[in-house]
Amino acid sequence: MRTLYPGTAGVTYLDSAAVGLISTRVRDAMTAVLSEHQQLGIAAAPSWREHAGHVRASVARLVGGQAGRIAFTQNTSTGLATVTNGLDWRDGDNVVVPAGEFPSNFYPWLQLRRRGVQGPRGRRDGRPRPGRRHRGRPRRPHEDPGDQRSAVLLATATT
Repeated sequence: MRTLYPGTAGVTYLDSAAVGLISTRVRDAMTAVLSEHQQLGIAAAPSWREHAGHVRASVARLVGGQAGRIAFTQNTSTGLATVTNGLDWRDGDNVVVPAGEFPSNFYPWLQLRRRGVQGPRGRRDGRPRPGRRHRGRPRRPHEDPGDQRSAVLLATATT
């Protein structure tokens, strides 16, 4: 495994949440795409779309999903904005964001408060306020406890 990541030679590398090391396989794939672009320009796009379809299918198999439901985004912030604005959020839904989350991974969830979504609680830097604990809203008598949805952000900048 270490041979795939030359930057780990002689060190233990733990910071993979922000701009992490890329593997030699990623470097080789990027070089191939850039060479194709250099030679063919936009005429290379059909090949790129075909390859993206194969990668989408591989990711779907990995996560037990459907290829048509796998999306690629240019970065984490764009992906989070797509999710936060693309789901049918309802009053009382809840978002949990880990303490110390990277600000650009925290702010999109903050915008959901305008739609009645509870959470995240925290300071502007994404860290929870000392002594504050979110208890959620009381359930209405007609609601099933399973009706409330929650989103939990798992990939954090502190991992």
